[in-house]
Amino acid sequence: MNAPIVVGIDMGTCGTAVSYSKPLRSDPSRYGAVFTTSQWPSGGAEPKVPTRIAYRTENLGNGAFANNDSVWGFRVRPGMIASSWFKLSFNMTARFTEYSDRMMNEAWNLGVLRLPNARTNIDVTADFLRPIFESVLRICGPEDPARQPLILSMTYPITWPLDTIQSFETAVRHAGFGQRPIDRLEGTSEPMAAK
Repeated sequence: MNAPIVVGIDMGTCGTAVSYSKPLRSDPSRYGAVFTTSQWPSGGAEPKVPTRIAYRTENLGNGAFANNDSVWGFRVRPGMIASSWFKLSFNMTARFTEYSDRMMNEAWNLGVLRLPNARTNIDVTADFLRPIFESVLRICGPEDPARQPLILSMTYPITWPLDTIQSFETAVRHAGFGQRPIDRLEGTSEPMAAK
């Protein structure tokens, strides 16, 4: 079996970044340089893609969707009804305390962190990450990406409780990461501390 490619994804509130390292051909037990991708659809050479997604059902008549049910990242255009900051909705059940961000709580109450009708935060996150998974396979994989194992490390806030982390990991798996028997999914809290 091929040595795995190590992929790190930081799905931030506003932008998402992907980096990876491939095993050295001369010594597959060692890894070479870490690369950060900037190969995003319609994005030029940006190190991060916007963490945004828009659905055709909420943007009827908009030709930007072609045959797709959604557009994401740089393909979300001004004027579209879109979901942003949806990562924050994973922990909105956290108890409000004197140390909580009052502006964030007000934004939630005003609908800034809205999710589309009939979609959960797990659905929206999986829909956003699915094309990123496909991009990772294209960018990192060899001639036959179906045979190239991946080790994926996803970041999440260090303050998230275990049930929130598990919900987030469910979304990551629904996007395709960790579904193949040759892959391994790992979580990393922010800052980069062991889980």
